[in-house]
Amino acid sequence: WAAASGGKVVKHAYQTHDTQGNTSSNSYTDTGLTIDFSATAANNIVYIICMQQCYINSGGSNGDARGQWKLTAGGTQLSTTQFEGSSSNSNSENTGVETLLGKYVASNTNAVTIKTEYKAVSGTAYTQHGSRDSILLIIEVEP
Repeated sequence: WAAASGGKVVKHAYQTHDTQGNTSSNSYTDTGLTIDFSATAANNIVYIICMQQCYINSGGSNGDARGQWKLTAGGTQLSTTQFEGSSSNSNSENTGVETLLGKYVASNTNAVTIKTEYKAVSGTAYTQHGSRDSILLIIEVEP
């Protein structure tokens, strides 16, 4: 067997968060799931896997409930998802887990804040509803 070159995992970080939050605002707000991550070297690749617990509710009115979640690193959006439910004659709600994936190339070894944010598009959006865990996994790899 030949020795593998590159692709070596050099660092990882893992965080869970279970504090429920909710918003009816159309402006993004933190979910509370955050890691400040410092790469070990410039030019290393940082992969991010997030399992975000989502819940939306139309608040008893007929119609749609929608929320959006996004994954950011250093303020740059890496991925986004929309979670929704609809009903023509009753309260609309939906709960589940959305996967957000991202990656970036470290420009230096300074700490980068990696986090998720969410907002309501219609109705109310909840994060970590019922104190269910959301999970953030970060893996740094040498190129």
